Amino acid sequence: MAAELGVTLAQAALAWLLQRSPNLVPIPGTGSAPHLAENIGALGVALSADQFNAPMQPGRHNRTF
Repeated sequence: MAAELGVTLAQAALAWLLQRSPNLVPIPGTGSAPHLAENIGALGVALSADQFNAPMQPGRHNRTF
């Protein structure tokens, strides 16, 4: 999914968490300014309904992102 969206794996995963619930606030750790910028970049990632639902499909064995 990340490659399809043109984002990093971390950005796709954070975007999925952000879209999952308005009451969920992921708190990713970061050890550098580039990682912080990458995490912030997840705010601009929009997932389609299919992309959002893909990780929850049976038999997807964690290869979705």
